[in-house]
Amino acid sequence: MKILSKIWSQNYLYFYSFLLFVIDIGVANFYQNYVFSGLLCLLSLALFLPGNQIQLSILLLFITLEQFIIYGHFGLPLLYLLPITILVLKTKHVFRAHKVAPYLILIGFLAIQSFVIDPYMFHHFYSIYYTMGKFIANIIVAFMLSLKF
Repeated sequence: MKILSKIWSQNYLYFYSFLLFVIDIGVANFYQNYVFSGLLCLLSLALFLPGNQIQLSILLLFITLEQFIIYGHFGLPLLYLLPITILVLKTKHVFRAHKVAPYLILIGFLAIQSFVIDPYMFHHFYSIYYTMGKFIANIIVAFMLSLKF
């Protein structure tokens, strides 16, 4: 039993990444729209968890695969995910004391995706009500995930 708990404690982020990947793809296909991103919420929380770079790399891979399945472009989310991720990893000691930091990082991810990537690369223009609803839904998902982590 101790072996299983040790394996689970080292690999729980992989399991949650895959689970959220499947949920995100299912919700996007069901609603025919990209409502929320559980993987993006998990990434904003995982940046502040003690872990290694391999876990973050796998999480980034799942996000790029998710975007590839939904939008058809592989690697496009890396335009905004990598710079913010590197910035947070370099300045983690500044953000660590603040409980609101993962939510601010999540809002940064979503703002770049909603106001830069979607309109200028995909030519998807959404109303402000949809965008605010997307922000609120992702903050709620991040809050529910933060209860676990």
